[in-house]
Amino acid sequence: MHREHGFTLLEVLITVSLVGIISSISALQYGQIKSQSFDGRAISDLRNVMSAQEAYFAVNEDYVEDIADLTGFDNSSPAVTVILEQDELSWSASSFHPKGTTTYCYHSSYSDFVELDGINQTCPT
Repeated sequence: MHREHGFTLLEVLITVSLVGIISSISALQYGQIKSQSFDGRAISDLRNVMSAQEAYFAVNEDYVEDIADLTGFDNSSPAVTVILEQDELSWSASSFHPKGTTTYCYHSSYSDFVELDGINQTCPT
């Protein structure tokens, strides 16, 4: 009795189909994870602005108007946009990454961050 070694056509087709399905799912997940990492940079920079702004206020009893005046703050990425506004009693800032999916807002009277779908959105006052 002679037995041949190798794969049948059906086994090869099933294997190729499974590899195709797994790789397409992986590609979709990779895109979502990548945009989440860009959003993470934006919220990290906003938290750093919050800490630097409050540290500045503790020393000077005033808030800065320009991000460049915040000592100890450096954007994690030049692509992250942080917009800062202030008045005598409060301050607000927003942050987003152009490759992200969310705009993050903070106002000193909020208890937490506000998340808006999309980038470069106008934050509530």
